[in-house]
Amino acid sequence: MTAVRTPIEAVDVTLGYGGRTVSEHLDVGIPEGSFTAIIGPNACGKSTLLRSLARLLEPQDGSIVLDGRAIHDYSSKQVARRLGLLPQASVSPPGITVRDLVARGRYPHRSLLSPWSAADGDAVARALEATGSTHLADRLVDELSGGQRQRVWISLVLAQETPLLLLDEPTTFLDITHQLEVLNLCRRLHATGEYTLAAVLHDLNLAFRYATHLIVMKDGKVVAQGAPQDVVTSDLIQDVYGIGNLCVQDPVTGRPMIVPTDGVDG
Repeated sequence: MTAVRTPIEAVDVTLGYGGRTVSEHLDVGIPEGSFTAIIGPNACGKSTLLRSLARLLEPQDGSIVLDGRAIHDYSSKQVARRLGLLPQASVSPPGITVRDLVARGRYPHRSLLSPWSAADGDAVARALEATGSTHLADRLVDELSGGQRQRVWISLVLAQETPLLLLDEPTTFLDITHQLEVLNLCRRLHATGEYTLAAVLHDLNLAFRYATHLIVMKDGKVVAQGAPQDVVTSDLIQDVYGIGNLCVQDPVTGRPMIVPTDGVDG
């Protein structure tokens, strides 16, 4: 069997903040061409792992390897040409238009004195079109709904023109309509074959429906990984989340679906 390439991976890393260790000796990679969902209970290390993969958090030990090389051996611009990050909380400058915000995604490809080029403009236009945001280009970001803003922030990441996209809780604070909108966008991007995506997600059934690969975490450790239909079981969910549940087949997709049974009067 041919080994699956992992364009980015954590190799024997220990992660933490200050004096608190979150994960020790963690070995995990994002398979190339996948839409990977990182799931697990609160404070299990999901976002800490993603932050380390994005070079926002330096491991206490071990290394993050990007395209076969330690990520801290790259310059910031070199990293930004290889991966794009959508953080949990994105704050735009007041009074900025959508087009100008998305244009900031071009910074890895430009020097301080280089003029704005036709290639830069084309990249911004493609990014807006990919997220269905072209009609918002001249609007102020402050005026947009939560779902629209999230699409615009993804547009900024796409304007970087990187093959690897990391999204930290991209559906948090969105209603179900906008959650589906964002995840359908991720699915479309993945379907182009141009991107590898990894997202921290909280809604298990949405993760199982959209992801092609799961990384399941508990107490700072990876306890399962693989395709949803291969790894998701009632016992796994009971162990990781501590809830009674039924694991059934999603009638729409055929993927696993979890129905909690705790707290149900019968």
